[in-house]
Amino acid sequence: MEKDNNPRVLLITPSLNPSDNISGISSVAQLLIREMKDYRYIPFIVGKKDTEKRGFRWFCRLINAFVRIWSIKHVEIAHFNLAFEPRALLRDIFLFVPLWLRRIPVLLHLHGGKYMNRPPGGWKPLIGFFLQKAPVVVVLSEMEKSFLQTHYPNINERKIAVIPNAIAVPEFYEEEKDFRSGLSLVFLGRIIREKGLGKIAEALKMVKDKGIAFTFYLCGAGPDKDWFMQTLSPDLLDSIKDMGIVFGEEKQSVLQAAHLFLLPSHGEGLPVTLLESMANFTVPLVSSVGSIPLVVHEDNGRLVSSAKEMANAICELDADRDLLHALAVRSRQTIEDDYSIAQFVARFKTVYRKTGRGWAD
Repeated sequence: MEKDNNPRVLLITPSLNPSDNISGISSVAQLLIREMKDYRYIPFIVGKKDTEKRGFRWFCRLINAFVRIWSIKHVEIAHFNLAFEPRALLRDIFLFVPLWLRRIPVLLHLHGGKYMNRPPGGWKPLIGFFLQKAPVVVVLSEMEKSFLQTHYPNINERKIAVIPNAIAVPEFYEEEKDFRSGLSLVFLGRIIREKGLGKIAEALKMVKDKGIAFTFYLCGAGPDKDWFMQTLSPDLLDSIKDMGIVFGEEKQSVLQAAHLFLLPSHGEGLPVTLLESMANFTVPLVSSVGSIPLVVHEDNGRLVSSAKEMANAICELDADRDLLHALAVRSRQTIEDDYSIAQFVARFKTVYRKTGRGWAD
C-alpha cells in the first residue's frame, strides 16, 4: 500500500453527521475534508447532539475527550473550531491547553458567538489566552478582525487571517423557481432563542393579521423548540410546517421552494445557512450582527432589527414579486462572486503553511 505523506490535521468539530447537529461549523469541517485533498484530516468530535440534553452521559463524553486529546499523535497541526460562547469557551479550554502544552501548532478558527459582537467583560482573560497561544487565528471578515484588534490590542495583527465561509453553489437556476406562487418562508438552524425566534413569532402574527397567506418552514432542532411552538399564535399553526432536521436533498428542496430566509439572530459569525439560502435564490431577512452586513444589503435582501421591520419586509416583498425576484437573483450572484470554494481552499492552504511552519508548498 502506498504511504500517505499528506500532512495530518486534527480537526476539532461538532459531529459531521447532519442528523446529529445543525451546525455551520460542521458544514465548514465537511467542506475542508471534501475539498482540501492535500491534507489528511482526523476529526475529533466535541459537543452534544442537538436533540441531546446535558447530563451524565454528556459529562462522561466530555471527560473522555479531555483524556483522548492527550493521546493524539503524529499530527502536524490542529484546526480548532471555536465560537465565542460561554459554554464553548469553558468546554474547549480543556482541549486547547493540552495541545498548547504539547506544542502542537493550533489554527484557531473563530465562528462568531456572543462575544464576537460585544465587549467580552469577565471572559476577556480566557478569550485572550486562546488568542495569544494560537499561532494563527482565522476570522470570517475584516469586521471581526477589527473587533479583535480593538478589544485585544496585544494580539499581533499579522497572525489574524480573514477567510469567509464558502459553499458549493448548487446547479439550480433562476427559471426553476416560482416567484409568483404562495409565499414561502424558512428558518434553518438550531432552535434556540438567541436566533431571534421570538421576533419571528411576532412578525408572523403581524403578517397573518394583514391577511397575507404564507407557509413557514421550521427546519432544525434545539432546546427551545417547544417554547417557540407555544409562543406562536394559535391562528398561525396551520401555516407552520415543522420539518425537523433537514439535510441533503431535503434541505435543498426546502431552500429551492422558499422565497424568504428568516434569521433575526442576536449574534452570528457568517452563517453557512445564510449563504446556502442565498445560493438558492432565497432572499434573506436577517439581523445586522457579526459579518452578516458584509453579505446582505438593500440590493440583495433586508437587514431587520425588530419584528415589525421583519413583518414590513415580508409584506413588501409579497406585494412586489418583481422586487422579490430581483433581490433573489442578486443574492445568488453575491454567493457566486464572493464566496467560492476555490478562494476558500487557496486561503486555507496559505494559513496551514503559516501555522505548520516548514510544511512544503
